[in-house]
Amino acid sequence: MADIIINPFDEYGFTPATLTEKINKKPATYGMIRNSGIFKPEPVYTSDIVTTFVNGKIRLLRSKKRSAKPNQKEKSKAERHFFQTVHIPYQGRIWAADLARKMKLSGAVMQTLMAEMQKELEEMKGDHAITEEFFLVKALQGVLYDADGTTLIKNFFDEFGVTKETQNFTLGTGTTDVAKKCKEVVRHIKKNIGGDVMTGVECICDDVFFDNLTGHAEVKEVWKEHKATVDRVMSGQDPTQSFSFSGITFREYGASAPHPETGEALDFIGTGKAHFYPAGTQRTAKLYYSPAEDFDSAGQLGKPLYVRQTMNDKKKWVDVDTEQNLFPIWTRPECLVEGDDGIA
Repeated sequence: MADIIINPFDEYGFTPATLTEKINKKPATYGMIRNSGIFKPEPVYTSDIVTTFVNGKIRLLRSKKRSAKPNQKEKSKAERHFFQTVHIPYQGRIWAADLARKMKLSGAVMQTLMAEMQKELEEMKGDHAITEEFFLVKALQGVLYDADGTTLIKNFFDEFGVTKETQNFTLGTGTTDVAKKCKEVVRHIKKNIGGDVMTGVECICDDVFFDNLTGHAEVKEVWKEHKATVDRVMSGQDPTQSFSFSGITFREYGASAPHPETGEALDFIGTGKAHFYPAGTQRTAKLYYSPAEDFDSAGQLGKPLYVRQTMNDKKKWVDVDTEQNLFPIWTRPECLVEGDDGIA
């Protein structure tokens, strides 16, 4: 009778629960927007999301005589919007032959298994992290695309019935009043933040827009002073990651990743483009996570990532399956502004 071959990862306790906990604890190095806290994580029980958006307005209350009828609170109109989390499955593979060679060299079974699984999880989490970053950047632009950059998932301007605000900075003209254009952006965002709060206005822009901005006659000296201050006070820090001008904090953002089909570099932000948004909001930007599509996770709140491993029928390899179910939402697209450097 042939010996029963046991999945070594099962033998040493690499269960879906322990693997899922392990991958979610691993720090992800990719993602300025992921790490910024702009999008508030919101775990949900199902892939279907129903949001109730109450367009409440803050208003002044008149003073009254002690015996007079009080100010009456107007009932806010509630709007319902329906979304569904995006399902992103991913599969890696650990070959038995590779594992056997490494075990023979090290002589330590448990340590080899742990090292091999950790390597696989780190690589897979990196790909999930950059994918999530891409989704967040696109949501921050008001239009959510799939990883190919062209397949539309959701246009938040259409969803909430607003027109996208744009600002041409005409940075190729030396006499342009850049400070005035920045103030127009800030005023538009403040006017449209509605009942939410904000701590300021921020901008992510590509390197072309950033160079044209900081090289403009009106901005050049401010940028020079900023760089000198950073070099003197925060030696080693990148001055392009937090440059304040006329009420806006500008950050150069150069993220790109290989296109999933062609392998060519896919820039997260277009050439000469800038995207302005309110920072420090509480209700405007949400990131929903739904559970994995299996019985173990049914009826539970979602997690950022899920992992399980299974050996194939011929015992030649172990598949490592990860799963991501997420949906970023920008509920007030009217307070997003797209900028252009105005240089053809």
